[in-house]
Amino acid sequence: MRNRGMLIALLLAGLTLFAGCSEDDPVPKMPKTSAAAPTPSPTTSPTPQSEADEAEALIRQWAELGVEMQNTGKTAAYLAITSDECVSCKRVAKSIEQLYAAGGEIELPGKRILDVRKSRRYTGRGVYEVRLLAEPSRYRESPTAPWQQFEGGETTNDVTVTREGRKLVIREIYGS
Repeated sequence: MRNRGMLIALLLAGLTLFAGCSEDDPVPKMPKTSAAAPTPSPTTSPTPQSEADEAEALIRQWAELGVEMQNTGKTAAYLAITSDECVSCKRVAKSIEQLYAAGGEIELPGKRILDVRKSRRYTGRGVYEVRLLAEPSRYRESPTAPWQQFEGGETTNDVTVTREGRKLVIREIYGS
């Protein structure tokens, strides 16, 4: 139970993405253009700027769905934008499901993305450094357990995005 408490504290901190979950150097394919940008013909390549824009939009959606998942215990929407290979994503979703199944809950007002840019720590296309600011929040592991407080704060994670078929997904998350 103590480990789950630490895990929940990490979730609230924005580390829904555990450091060292994957030892592989992420080298995914670069995503295609965003819906807002002109769609390239099959014979042209998307521009790097539009690829980065689409990845950033996915990362922002991932952060929003992560907050929603933590506040409701519902993991389907979060998992729908992640790769089946994302070990840290599955681990987070499972922990949230277990917490809510035990009658626990999380009150997380929100997280704000401060910055998204090409990763400085990991090489490869589709790897972005994401700085998040989590608001103060609290959680409890069961309906009768005392509330545990989290002061909030800033975290930095490297998020790998890749294309699976026509869909851009979160492939893995590396915490700092």
